[in-house]
Amino acid sequence: MHQPVFCLLFLLHETPFVNKHYLLITENLPGSDKPGRRKLQAIAFARDYHRLDYYIHELEAELADKGLKGPVIFDLLLSKGHTANRYVMAEFGGIQFDVKSLSADTEPYSKILLSTLSAVILKEHSAELDLSLLSKPLQHAVKSGMALHPS
Repeated sequence: MHQPVFCLLFLLHETPFVNKHYLLITENLPGSDKPGRRKLQAIAFARDYHRLDYYIHELEAELADKGLKGPVIFDLLLSKGHTANRYVMAEFGGIQFDVKSLSADTEPYSKILLSTLSAVILKEHSAELDLSLLSKPLQHAVKSGMALHPS
């Protein structure tokens, strides 16, 4: 059974920090509405074909400056060019990421929740994204705000 999908229109009140190669969203993210789930602290999006791990120190510095600590999701759609294994999660300890926590298992955050959330954010920022690695149908889906559930 699917989890209820909530209205995500309120999510983009913040002006996110935009770097040349990534987009970092840190406000208005899903809370702990499920037992055992802590509030998601941030979602980092690749804005082009560059891998986010190339910018891990910049991401850590920005998260530390914001005083955040906890789970962070990485959306790798634009750097990979497809939806398979699109999301990775890591624990941010306040200064740096715990490398041992890095995992493609994003539970307790469902893939449906993450893809719906990503769809809203990517549509809002589609003019800032390099969609060249995506197929034409995926490009259209991103620009239209369609949720792309990982395969």
